[in-house]
Amino acid sequence: MSEIWQVFSKTVQNNYSLHVGNVMDTWTRQMGFPVVTVTKQGKLHKLTQRRFLLVEDQTPTTDNPYGYIWHIPFTYTSPEQIHQAKVVWFKNSSASYDLHMTSDILVCNVNYTGFYLVNYDREMWRRITEQLHTDHTVFSPSNRAGFIHDAFMLARGGLLDYTVPLNISMYLRYERGYVPWNAFLREIKYVEYMLSNSDAYGKVEAFLHDLVKHVYQQIGMAAGSGTLHERYLRRMILGQACRLRVQIAVDYAQGMYRNFKENGVKMPADHALIVYSNAVYEGDQEVWDFLWNRSRHTKVVSEKKDLMNALAYSQKSWLLWRYLHWATDKTKVRTQDVKDVFGFFRHTTQSRSIVLQYLMRHWKQLNDRYREDLFLLRDIIFETTRLVNDEYSLLELEELYERNPPAGLASNAAKNGIALIRSNIKWMKMNERVIADWMETYVGTRDDM
Repeated sequence: MSEIWQVFSKTVQNNYSLHVGNVMDTWTRQMGFPVVTVTKQGKLHKLTQRRFLLVEDQTPTTDNPYGYIWHIPFTYTSPEQIHQAKVVWFKNSSASYDLHMTSDILVCNVNYTGFYLVNYDREMWRRITEQLHTDHTVFSPSNRAGFIHDAFMLARGGLLDYTVPLNISMYLRYERGYVPWNAFLREIKYVEYMLSNSDAYGKVEAFLHDLVKHVYQQIGMAAGSGTLHERYLRRMILGQACRLRVQIAVDYAQGMYRNFKENGVKMPADHALIVYSNAVYEGDQEVWDFLWNRSRHTKVVSEKKDLMNALAYSQKSWLLWRYLHWATDKTKVRTQDVKDVFGFFRHTTQSRSIVLQYLMRHWKQLNDRYREDLFLLRDIIFETTRLVNDEYSLLELEELYERNPPAGLASNAAKNGIALIRSNIKWMKMNERVIADWMETYVGTRDDM
């Protein structure tokens, strides 16, 4: 690699006094990525960096010759000059800079092009939030997505209070950009998963229902029209609206399913999974069996995957149990598809509970059957246990693995899964009450919005 870095260094030497190899070594020879914390101190801004971790790591930094310090091309600007980014090379654990900023708001990692998170001080987060609620268009869509992503990731990692990303997300009622919405829905999913068995979940659903319904009513569902990002946004909002049982969206999807089944109208590929899963969720055994049989006979790989994914949305527990039994039957589901089926069960609270019960009840059979497969058992463990967050299930799994140790690569997957469950339990203890209180306040004021 040193030769290619030397070539790059010669190319940029007239513009920057840096050695590309020295910069890239900090990114290619150590794990992870940094979070940069920005604190205003008078006329200066203090930057500090540290390795970002979702789960605490006991590995000492002394084992790493770079000490988990990166050479960061730190970009910044203001809303008034959003297309004129400036850069400082940040190479130390901490440093103070005069950024010559006159604006009240500092925008860092401009257009979200850097591979690092940014954590602002509380006052700057407040100003950013206010600006998003006043006029979010002063920030580029990429930066709006960056604020959302970083705030939720920092909160999940314990570096920021969850009230910050939740307050930011309120502005999404007026957001019509695909990229910010995609960032929000990707990050809020973990919160939903964790709180799905909490008494706060109903309020979380109400909050998301309100956000999504408002946007759904504004953008409409004119299939095939608009720019690529507009079509992406419509598809994403339709999927979320159906999942959150926004009735107008559910009716729309049901109408598409009837046209598909009764009139032979071809299903739009980008709406297929949404329509199929909504039909299974709302339907009975007849719907489930019809789509199962179609998945068995279709020659289109993408359609087969959509159909098999949708089948895990059933609200009838016996159908879900049957699906899991069939998933381990080679005459019904190909071995290479087994991992996907277990992963499809993450979508609903009921399916997550059933797939975990299935793993516990049939662990010995699964361990014996797939012990020769280097990856399948590992993937089944990961897909089934990564969202578990209660002490009882943790103890059950630990005893299960002790009685019948996982084979091959699955051994490490089991250890990592246990560590992840402990992390989820810790997250619940730290954040459940904070989010529940915020949601309680939101529900109390929603009629005023």
